[in-house]
Amino acid sequence: MQNLVSDGKTRAFGRSSTLLHAVFMLLCAAPVAAQAAGARMGDVTDTATLTLAAGYVAPAGALEDDGRVLASATEGALAERSLSVFDVLHLDPAFDGRPAAVGDSVLIYRDARELEHPETGETLGRIVYPTGIATVMSLAGDVASAILTEGFDAVTAGQRVQYVRNRAGNFPAGERVPGSGRVIGLRDRRAIVEPYAVLYVDLPPGTDLAPGDLLEVHRPAAARGRELPEIRLGAARVLDVGPSAATAIVIQLDRSDLAVGDSYRVTPRAAADVGGARPRI
Repeated sequence: MQNLVSDGKTRAFGRSSTLLHAVFMLLCAAPVAAQAAGARMGDVTDTATLTLAAGYVAPAGALEDDGRVLASATEGALAERSLSVFDVLHLDPAFDGRPAAVGDSVLIYRDARELEHPETGETLGRIVYPTGIATVMSLAGDVASAILTEGFDAVTAGQRVQYVRNRAGNFPAGERVPGSGRVIGLRDRRAIVEPYAVLYVDLPPGTDLAPGDLLEVHRPAAARGRELPEIRLGAARVLDVGPSAATAIVIQLDRSDLAVGDSYRVTPRAAADVGGARPRI
């Protein structure tokens, strides 16, 4: 992704929300604008990169065999300093059920937190919060050495590592089955939600979501015992669908108090226009 150059040193983006904003604007802009922006964004032109940066909800137990970033090749026992794009880092030589191999792409992420359903209290999985992508360059003894090629957020020693999975490429075409559910989590737990925030929604029986689906987020309203027209909070685009939850990115925000527990409904794909105009913020 785009690197920031300062005093001759290449640095990765420091805030994942800025990165997600920039990548999504690139994906939604007109073709000519996308070509110009693509050069500045390191030629990011596909939805797969956006999906990797946003992360996903992993089923319970799915992360137990993941590895760790051991250290930076230049700093030794790195503890606090954030790595930069093109830094070399040392990883566990085997994880996720198999030994690492030269050329493997690995996803680096923070220690994941559990995601619980706000109504049932059921644990639906763990949130994977990506910080970067690296490519394995060499293997020596008990260490795999890799070069950091993408920076989504601060990358430090001790973070977890897994092989990059082809979770969602191009958005599928065709109609989706209408459905509805609840917002069950926000990746960045803040009182005020910002545009391009990442959120998680549940998958009630009968709700069939797929990457590319557009979700309308809303909240019921009432006064003096009377039901009022619902409050529209915004819209989100689905990026990844797991066994128990889906990951989406907010592309239109009508109210910044969008919160866990709010409802969503699937917008018919005929009205969604996945590759259409720039979203209204």
